[in-house]
Amino acid sequence: MSAAFVPTHLTPRSGMDSWPRPDAQVSRGPRINGDLEVQVVERQGDWANVVFTNGWAAWVDGRQLVAKGAGPPRAAGPPAAAPTGASAGAGGRASGSFDLASVMNDRPKAFALGGAALVAISTILPWIRGGGSTNAFDVPISFLFDYKTTSTGGLKTGLLLLAVVGLAVAAVLKGLDKRVQLGAGVAGIVIPALFVLQLQRLVSAAGTSSLTDLVGFGVFPAIAGGALIAFAPQLAGAGRGRP
Repeated sequence: MSAAFVPTHLTPRSGMDSWPRPDAQVSRGPRINGDLEVQVVERQGDWANVVFTNGWAAWVDGRQLVAKGAGPPRAAGPPAAAPTGASAGAGGRASGSFDLASVMNDRPKAFALGGAALVAISTILPWIRGGGSTNAFDVPISFLFDYKTTSTGGLKTGLLLLAVVGLAVAAVLKGLDKRVQLGAGVAGIVIPALFVLQLQRLVSAAGTSSLTDLVGFGVFPAIAGGALIAFAPQLAGAGRGRP
């Protein structure tokens, strides 16, 4: 922070939700613990931009904050009610419009989009060591369920992973239900994991080599990317998201 931290309020004992900007249409950020000192640096209607002792900042429902030395906060309506009074997102953009800067400043979204990029990149990397250009677009989906398959046609694993990427990006940018993002992330993990499992079964049946001799490094960015997509809120909040 450029200025010294001067606490002005406390978070309610029950904790409170956070948002990356004063816009009820965007995905909520990490849950904030109760009884934490904060400094209110800006207000927009019911919204309050607060800074914590570690420098992390977020937008919260200002009605729930307790002024230092004051009693309980005034009623803030139903627990699920979001603050009002700021219909435009950061930078004056209308709610629902795309703002790359605000997305990248939203750590959970940035983590998820980074994960989607990793999954996309993994599709063109080698999935079989020593296989030259053998990547996810050379692996039929049928192989994920049966290592004995001899089919080389049909849908490829690379296309399936690109569908996961598209779903994850849509979930992040459109603010879809968090379960959609979680499902996309889990799929990003399961697909390469199934590939490794079937490759292991193939190696065991052949008995001529080991798994490490065959599995390509392209599998690992896919798994890491899926984990980033699925657990972006938790990973982004570690050490920072929960002051």
